[in-house]
Amino acid sequence: MIKIILEEVLGKYKNIGIDCIVLGCTHYTFVKSEIREIIDADFVDGSLGVAKQVMRKLEKSFIS
Repeated sequence: MIKIILEEVLGKYKNIGIDCIVLGCTHYTFVKSEIREIIDADFVDGSLGVAKQVMRKLEKSFIS
């Protein structure tokens, strides 16, 4: 189902020279491989940075 939806939304961007996609939400990481099947591009994925920041905030709140 998700592949069908992604194909409908992203299909128009095939073969137009997109070389990089910024994953603007942390949950897009879960469909990155499906997106790559439609558009062969590099990805900028900020989810690791978000996770690290959450850990820093949690550690700080438990220490205080």
